[in-house]
Amino acid sequence: MKIIPFNFILKIIIPELRGLSKDTIAAIQEIARQSSIDRIKKYYGYCFAISICAPFLILFFVFFRLNLFSGEKKFLFTPILGAASGYLSIVMVSAFSSIILAPEIRKQLKIKPRPH
Repeated sequence: MKIIPFNFILKIIIPELRGLSKDTIAAIQEIARQSSIDRIKKYYGYCFAISICAPFLILFFVFFRLNLFSGEKKFLFTPILGAASGYLSIVMVSAFSSIILAPEIRKQLKIKPRPH
């Protein structure tokens, strides 16, 4: 199961992965996923719900405030709203999944956590 659709987000959150191959990153993700099932069960549902709802609601509000749904513009901007919401949802799922798995991935790579 691929829990992080976009690996570039994982590489932004954990820069030490930048030099590794896709197969190595996939193996590290799978080991991290298996060893952090409890954390995934605890947080992933909330993160998924936020990732699905937030982009649509924010973009709908922005499009509505810009008056992009009036008249003939509605047929152009409604699909754009759907596509942008879908893409941003996937990006947010990737970001939240990367954050959830980051401690376990760092443990596998034997990297000390960065101070905040």
